[in-house]
Amino acid sequence: MDTLSQIKKMIKIFFYFIKNIFKIYNDHYASYKWRDYSILGILKLENLKFISWLRAKYRYKKASNYIPFSPFCRADELYADQHNNKLPVKVRDIYKTGFIIVRNVLSESDISLINNFTKNQTLKSGNNLVQIEFPTYLNHIRSKLINNLEPIFFTFSLDHQKKKKFSKIYVGIIIDYSFSGMDASIKTANWHVDRIYRQ
Repeated sequence: MDTLSQIKKMIKIFFYFIKNIFKIYNDHYASYKWRDYSILGILKLENLKFISWLRAKYRYKKASNYIPFSPFCRADELYADQHNNKLPVKVRDIYKTGFIIVRNVLSESDISLINNFTKNQTLKSGNNLVQIEFPTYLNHIRSKLINNLEPIFFTFSLDHQKKKKFSKIYVGIIIDYSFSGMDASIKTANWHVDRIYRQ
């Protein structure tokens, strides 16, 4: 390898290191596995127990300092919120079980519209999923989803709580492709506080 190539590689590693340390591009999601281009991925350190412990410790600290999530980190707060009649039932259910299932939000015709929309999506080269926002003609479905989950947004998203509006909430669909019969992404990938999935 010539000197110029080595310098380029070192610069690339340096910038990956800076990005990951200072979270320049990162959305702060605690990923299941460090990305291949992170400094931990490059040095093959992602499986060290100490690194996993540090990640868990950091995430716990972040969650315990975020007011809507703090009850999950303190048993007395959690018990109080589980029995707080001033909180909406859906929110209390989340504090009781960690999730909720909202049934019968969409009609059969809504589901057909979504299915027709997904059939027209094509997979881009090199990807294993399509992620796309609902088009404007599905705005009535977007409204149904948001209205049904309004108390959850107001409780758990302080940003929406302040603005009292949902115009910037992303409502879309992810189509996950498998070429081997196995799930393309890890089993926990779809479980985010900011995502709603219909199975």
